[in-house]
Amino acid sequence: MKIEQSNIASLPTKYGKFKIKAYKEGNQEHLAIMSLDFKEIETPYVRIHSECLTGDTLGSLKCDCQNQLDLAMRFIAKEGGLII
Repeated sequence: MKIEQSNIASLPTKYGKFKIKAYKEGNQEHLAIMSLDFKEIETPYVRIHSECLTGDTLGSLKCDCQNQLDLAMRFIAKEGGLII
C-alpha cells in the first residue's frame, strides 16, 4: 500500500515554532511535528505519542495524555527533535 505524504508546513504554537508533515496509509493518518533544526540534529529526541481525543483535545482529567503532550512539545521546542 502506498504512503501519501503532505508538504511540510509551519506550525507556530504556544511552545515555539515547529514544522509539521502528515502521512497517510489507507485509513491511517499520522503527524510528524519537528523542531526547526530537526534535519541538522545528529541524534534527535523522539516522542511517539498515542493519540487521545478526550485527553489531548478536551482536557479530560481521566488521563494524563494532554500533560504528556505538553511536556513533549516544551522539550522538543527547547532541545530539538520530533513528535510522532
